[in-house]
Amino acid sequence: MNNKLLEKAFDPESFRSKGHQLADQLADLLGDSLNGKGKVTLAQSPDLLYEHWNNQTNQRISTKDYFQKVIDQSINLHHPHYIGHQVSVPLPFGALATTLTSLLNNGMGIYEMGECATAIEKVVVDVFCKQVGYANGNGILTSGSLATLTALLSARARYQDIQIWEKGTHEQYCVLASDMAHYCVERAVRIMGWGAEGIIKVPVNDQYAMGTSRLSELYEASIEQGKKVIAIVGSAPCTATGSYDNFKQIAQFCEAYNIWFHIDGAHGGPAVFSEKYNVSVP
Repeated sequence: MNNKLLEKAFDPESFRSKGHQLADQLADLLGDSLNGKGKVTLAQSPDLLYEHWNNQTNQRISTKDYFQKVIDQSINLHHPHYIGHQVSVPLPFGALATTLTSLLNNGMGIYEMGECATAIEKVVVDVFCKQVGYANGNGILTSGSLATLTALLSARARYQDIQIWEKGTHEQYCVLASDMAHYCVERAVRIMGWGAEGIIKVPVNDQYAMGTSRLSELYEASIEQGKKVIAIVGSAPCTATGSYDNFKQIAQFCEAYNIWFHIDGAHGGPAVFSEKYNVSVP
């Protein structure tokens, strides 16, 4: 590789200049967006955008113009006409923190590569556990879908007689979840190799929350079919309607039957920090 090109790519002053330039572009975007200028999205077709960016591969373009094109063709979450579609409106300070972590790139696969980040993660997890009310809670920070898979893997690992890691799957394991639960629940079950039979969908009530009155019936039916129910997934809240399942009733059922209880709080979990919206226990 050309050493001069490599030195240029890592030049601190070039980074400083382009960083200030991008910060100005993003600050202008933020100001215009909060004042309602422009549109939330240009709603261009995927074919049109693909053709545009495919053509860019053979053209020279300045960093400023490149960033501006990305800004202009992206959804504007800070615009007052944006309606939250799962993706939240990011805090500007959070964007700065992302820049910091991107440049440091301290991977957390092992402690030696992410010492500071690992310590901060532990502090954040402790704060969440305390707020939720866990006496000895622990965990990791990850994406919503991966969090559900991780939780169900933990549920599976809880049962000493299940040695899938060493011996593979030989029985039909399953979980109970609302039929309005997020699709990541069923996807996690299928990834674990349990197939369509691995999720028992509980009909919702007239408030779109899990119909807990059906739990005993569905649980017993699953046992009669030779399945092993290892967990129940509660929604906090249902993604489509914002309805919270009745965690107290589900917890009582899980305790009675010795079943793992996982609450999917990817969308509504942080409400535990709100005095107004904390509905963690219906």
